Amino acid sequence: MLAYNGMVPRAVQQGVTGITTDGLDRAFAAVPRMLLSHGARDALVVVAMSRRMLAINRSARFSIYPNAGHAPFIEDASRFNREIAAFAASLPAGDLP
Repeated sequence: MLAYNGMVPRAVQQGVTGITTDGLDRAFAAVPRMLLSHGARDALVVVAMSRRMLAINRSARFSIYPNAGHAPFIEDASRFNREIAAFAASLPAGDLP
C-alpha cells in the first residue's frame, strides 16, 4: 500500500490541498445509495466528515470501526467484507454495473 501511494505524482499530492467543496453537498445529496465506512482512529479524515455526509444524505448508511484507522478494509477486513457484501446485495439489480 505504501508503494502505490508513494507512486502518486507530486503534483497530485500537492493539488489535493487545493480541492474545494463547491457543489459537493448537492452531489453527495443526490447519490441514491451510500455506505460510509469510517475508522474511528483515522488520523487523515475526521469522523465528522462521515457524519456530515450522513446529514447531507439521509439515505446513507454509516458504519464506524472503533479500532480502525484510515484503512478499515485492511484493519478489520472480515467485517468490512461482510458489510460491503450486504450493501451490494441490498442494491437493486439495475444499480450494479
